[in-house]
This record gives sequence, C-alpha cells and structure tokens, in this order.
Amino acid sequence: MASRRPRIAMVASSPTPYYTAIQNALADLVDLTVIVFGSVDGGESLWSAFDDPWGAPRRFRMVRHPAHSVTRSNVDFRTQLSFGVSARLAHLHPDAVVLHSWGPTMLEALAWALVARTPIVLWTESAAATGMIRSGLSDRYRSAFVRRADEIVSIGSLATEYATALGADPARIHQHPLPSALSPRIAGAPLPDRQRVGNFLFVGRMVERKRPLAVVRAFNRVADDHPEITLHMVGDGPLAEQVRLEGARHASRIHMSGRREGADLALAFLDADVFVLPSEREVWGLTVNEALAAGLYVIASEGVGSAVDLVRPGDGTIVPVDDSLALEQAMRTALGADGSTAARARRRTMIATQASPEGFAMALDRAARDAIARRERRT
Repeated sequence: MASRRPRIAMVASSPTPYYTAIQNALADLVDLTVIVFGSVDGGESLWSAFDDPWGAPRRFRMVRHPAHSVTRSNVDFRTQLSFGVSARLAHLHPDAVVLHSWGPTMLEALAWALVARTPIVLWTESAAATGMIRSGLSDRYRSAFVRRADEIVSIGSLATEYATALGADPARIHQHPLPSALSPRIAGAPLPDRQRVGNFLFVGRMVERKRPLAVVRAFNRVADDHPEITLHMVGDGPLAEQVRLEGARHASRIHMSGRREGADLALAFLDADVFVLPSEREVWGLTVNEALAAGLYVIASEGVGSAVDLVRPGDGTIVPVDDSLALEQAMRTALGADGSTAARARRRTMIATQASPEGFAMALDRAARDAIARRERRT
C-alpha cells in the first residue's frame, strides 16, 4: 500500500458544499471517489444543493446516487432511504470505505464493506446530547455501527466521548476539529482595532434550541447599564417575531437582519466584537469557527462542541446551558475583552492552525491507512 495512493470511497448522506475543501484536501492524499445521496422527491433539482457558494471547484470524482426523504416534522426528524449503492462500491473496488454518518442510507454500504472485507472508517459528528431521537434501541443501533468500524474520525471531544461510550476503542479514534468553509473568506479580510468592545452578534436559526430569546434578554439587562452597546441578530425562523418583541426595550440598538450567507455573512462577523451562541446543543457549531476567524471573543454554552474544544480563556467564556445569569455575566465580562488587532489576529491564527481542511483530511487519511494496514496484517 505504501507504493501507491489508496483508493477511498466516501459515502456521504447528502449533497453539501461545506465539505468540499476537506474532500479536496483528502484527494491530494488518496485516490478519492465520493458517493453522495440526494433527494429525488418533489421534482426538485437533484443536485442544486451541490452548488458551491464559496467557489471551490471539486478535485475529486463524485458519483451521484438518488435517495428518498423521510421526514417527521412533529418530532424534528429527517432521514433518507436509498438502495443500490453496493453495486457502485463493488464497481469502485476501494481499499477502504469512509461512511460519513450512521444513518439508514449507510446500512447498505456498511453491509457491503463487511461482506467484501473492506476496511471501514466512520466519520462521526454526533454527541450524546445532539441526536433528535434517544432510546435504548437507537443507542444499540449506533453501538453496533460503531463497533463494526475499523477506525473512527470524530469532529471533537464531545463526539469522541459519545463514540467511546458506544463501545469504540479510544485508540482507534482520530479526533480533529471540523473546519468551516466560510472561515478562509473571513480570515482574508482586514481586522478592526477597537479600544472598546461592545458589538454583540448572534448567528443562527431563530428556534428554541439556539436560545435566541436568552441572548436578547441577557442583552437587555446589560444594555440598561451600557447604553453604547449593540446587538445584531442574524437568522430567521419561527421565533423571529418573538425575538423582535423581546428586544423592543432597546430596539434602536438591536438590529435583526434575517438570514445572511457567504460574503454577506462574513461582513456580519467582521463588524462584531463578541459572538454569542448559548444553544442547548450543537453537533459542532461552525459559527464558532467563523467568529474566531474574525477575531471575535466568543460566548457559548457547554452544549456547543466547537466552543468546548476551541475557546480558550481570554478568547471567550463557556456557560452552562439555560443559565441566564451566567450568560448575562459573560456578556458583561466580554465588555472588558481585548478587541485590539493583535488579539483578534491571535484568535484568527489559532483557528486557522487548529481547524483546517488539510488537518481534517490528514486525520481521514491516517484513519484509512491504519484500517487498511490492520486488515492486511490479519491476512
């Protein structure tokens, strides 16, 4: 295997541009083909979601495979069902299979790899608190999935803890922070130099899980004592009008702009000083990467995996979930944070070093090569 690049087939659960940079970096290390599922329901354009808003052309082969969506809005549940991927894998004859999820669409690929005795790498982004459905049955399913993987790549410590709890061997887990596709665009922009920190930012869906109302309420209390501070709420969703009403007391200093993406979203980060995300749970939370790329001080809950792994003293504060007093105090503390260009540049450098597409690709490459080597030793 050392004499040639391994053939890797990655099976992804949905078309998304956010992993293009990782997959491009992996394609520099291995012979990569990505099989991606996309919904065929409702007559929608099957691959419209594959348009890359960051302008990164793909450097890997992509095989498109149809799937049917299954949703249950009353329990915030969504998955896909698909058949026939085993034939594609047999044709590719990979040295290893990377499964980017453990959802139902992966079962056929998992079964094929087990029968074909092909090494399996699981790319996991789940933590104990992030799944929509938790029961003894679902955990047994996930445990069986994890135990059949030869190697695991996790996006952070919370995902590693969950995989270990499900029975994964810690020695076979390769942990690396998940990089953001938007961060390089933000990192290329000039940084401001402010003597005083006072521009707060929230980015996310206006849904209960993200706790946007908690952000506005805490800001109201801090703003009573600090008339110079502002809050920018970026996002849309069912709680948007309630958030607007909650912020009426300081309406002149609370700006709501709806959903923003790409370069427009990058500007929102660059105009801020402090990023606030007190979510109940986040699989990772790429907005923390983006905030750090803009040099911002970060306030996040301990339910946000990226914050737990990336935010250090002096660069932000981690607060308990649903602790309104702790959130308010963190916002007051942030007013004394270092907003200089030097401090912002240090945060930017840290995130670029710790959470890069190249670093994540190297973790996937090591996992695949370790899995292949272990299988070869057995034979």
